[in-house]
Amino acid sequence: MTNRNLVLLSIILALALTLTLTAPALALDCQPSQTEFNFQPLKQGMTAYGTMWIHNNSDEPLRLEFDLEDTPHFSLGNSWNTTVQPGATYTLSPNFHPQSGGEHEAWVSLGNEMCEDILLRGTGLGITCDMDPAFVDFGNVPLGSSASRTVQLTNTGDVSMDITGTSLEPGLAILGPSGSMPPGATWTFTLLFTPELPGLYTGVVSWTFGYPSYDYLRFAANAEVDMAPGENRVGLFFDDQYTSTMAYTDGSAEFMTGYLVLTNPAPYEAVAGWELAPMVTGSASLYNWDIQGDFINAGSGNNLIIGLGGAPLPPSDAVLLATCQIYVAESAGETISVNLVPAVNSTYPGVMAWQPAVGDPQVMLPFTGMETVAWIKTGQLSAAPDPLPEAAPAAGLLANVPNPFNPSTEVRFILAQDGPTRVSIYDLTGRLVDTLVDETLPAGSHGRTWSGRDSRGLPVASGTYYVRLEAPSLQDSRKILLLK
Repeated sequence: MTNRNLVLLSIILALALTLTLTAPALALDCQPSQTEFNFQPLKQGMTAYGTMWIHNNSDEPLRLEFDLEDTPHFSLGNSWNTTVQPGATYTLSPNFHPQSGGEHEAWVSLGNEMCEDILLRGTGLGITCDMDPAFVDFGNVPLGSSASRTVQLTNTGDVSMDITGTSLEPGLAILGPSGSMPPGATWTFTLLFTPELPGLYTGVVSWTFGYPSYDYLRFAANAEVDMAPGENRVGLFFDDQYTSTMAYTDGSAEFMTGYLVLTNPAPYEAVAGWELAPMVTGSASLYNWDIQGDFINAGSGNNLIIGLGGAPLPPSDAVLLATCQIYVAESAGETISVNLVPAVNSTYPGVMAWQPAVGDPQVMLPFTGMETVAWIKTGQLSAAPDPLPEAAPAAGLLANVPNPFNPSTEVRFILAQDGPTRVSIYDLTGRLVDTLVDETLPAGSHGRTWSGRDSRGLPVASGTYYVRLEAPSLQDSRKILLLK
């Protein structure tokens, strides 16, 4: 190759290198409408929907692969991977749904080094409430009466909130102000408990402050028959010991035996007659009344106006007046009530009464203090609902085990705090029979056995006795029955 040719080749190579160095480079141009997206302050639990754009200013397709920082407060309405063609615009929809109050932020990566990360910012307006107390103990509540407790709710959040209180437990009403509670305000509510059935009630009140913020108030109560000694009470029982006013079925049809009993008659005389009208509500009927003694019934239908023509019924703490058969139809989840009311066209209008063998007629009061004296709970034929969360046992006396008992029973109780404690046994006249506990005990559960003897170690007679608990800020009593 000649020198001339070498010179020409050198010139050509130099020109090619110059063109290569000066030619414009093709660059991907990712242009978001904003690199920081700010939401307006938003109430906790609500959602705000945003819109922004990503434009491809380049001459080549732009591949986007979205990645949102792990957070419960933000989301992307369209977070699937996509390719944006040259000159095209992609719409991105960030969402803000604060789960708590305060400042929140999160980063969105577009998965392309030519695209900047996008910062999402938002302020949550918190919905919180302080509840005092968080557990309510109604204690022992006699059937036919009501007990009330107060609860204070304070809005400790950032915004006003509408408060709704609900209870799934029958007999519990929530009374209080309505409307929107502003931040910092304290409202007082009254919980009114009116038991419809005897037994232990535990459950929750759900306070809803605005989705998703809510809280629970737990409560407990013991509904019992308030039967004082020396009263004339008439009831219907499902056991021959005359202690059970509640019966249960498995949901199928069946017959049950009911015992109509006059308890604690005063004056303590033989029974020469009585009158009342028994009724049943729900899927059940009363049949086959078997009246005790030689009797004449001056009533008709369900009215029992009984005069005993022969020997009167002997005096007792519990005089059996009659038995009956209760037919319960197939039913699920129903509570059937047995009521005792004054008989129509009775000798003593407007009251239930009994006639002693000697002396004036006596008014009979319902055993429970209200017309309903017994209940039948029918079984569940379908799947049972989920139970409510259980409340912690309330401080005080628990049911003794067994009851009725012979010869001994365990008296159980719970103390809320340490301190001097006294547990005593009394008879129906109020006379102290024995002292089971007289010492300082720690908080918590305790039990003591009573063997049916007095303080001298002598056996006591069959009958009803009362247990009394005295402890710091606590007094409670419960009836127990000794049968020999």
